[in-house]
Amino acid sequence: MQAGSISIKEKKKFPDIPEIINTLKKPKKDLKNIQNIIMAGIGGTGVSTVAAIIVMAARIDKLFAQSMNFTGLAQKNGAVTSQIRIGKEKSLYDRSARLPNETADVLLGCDAVVSVSPSITRTLNPLRTNAIINGRVEPVGVAGVHIGTVVDDSLLKKHLENHLQAENIDFIDISNLSEALVGDTVSANIMMLGIAAQKELLSIKIDSLQKAIELNGVAIEQNLMAFNWGRLLCEQPKTVFNAAGLNLSLIHISEPTRPERIA
Repeated sequence: MQAGSISIKEKKKFPDIPEIINTLKKPKKDLKNIQNIIMAGIGGTGVSTVAAIIVMAARIDKLFAQSMNFTGLAQKNGAVTSQIRIGKEKSLYDRSARLPNETADVLLGCDAVVSVSPSITRTLNPLRTNAIINGRVEPVGVAGVHIGTVVDDSLLKKHLENHLQAENIDFIDISNLSEALVGDTVSANIMMLGIAAQKELLSIKIDSLQKAIELNGVAIEQNLMAFNWGRLLCEQPKTVFNAAGLNLSLIHISEPTRPERIA
């Protein structure tokens, strides 16, 4: 490089999502009573934002929805949980936003360690709960407990299997996928939302979720890409992992069987 010249870093290019995304079906779970969703993550990763997107999408579908967020220490890397309830009737607002014990239909585990905390496991039910867990295990550093310690992911899986049926747990390193496909691990939670939608775990139209992402107004193109990569991951995991340059054998993802749920 010559003296006085300026080095300009090229913008990194990320893979284009295959055209097959436009041919995927857009499933939606039938809403018979109230759907209960619980999210578990850490501060600074957009857990509360994703909860707000779900609530907004439900209202676009003319459903009633409410959420309750627990932000813990309200700091980056502190535990954050969101409890979301969706229903057809306005009487939903007469109920507590806090999920009763063993009533969660869906667990979106944005952080695996927080996902096995008592505040989350009390809501799980082996007969009705489906879980999608981000398999990247971050060092535990919340509230001064074992700061810098990485928990063995096999222990976390085993703990979840004490509360859920193993076939209803998808344990995926979504953070690495998100970083490789859209350039940011923060979009991992949006990718997880896409997985849940395509697996027909949510009583919300996929178009409404995409509209809510647009209305959120933050990194719209990136988050829509992450959402649709998540949808494609549900249907064609090999295609997604090849695009990301990652090893498919590193995950467990169940087929989107879309079983009938207990109301």
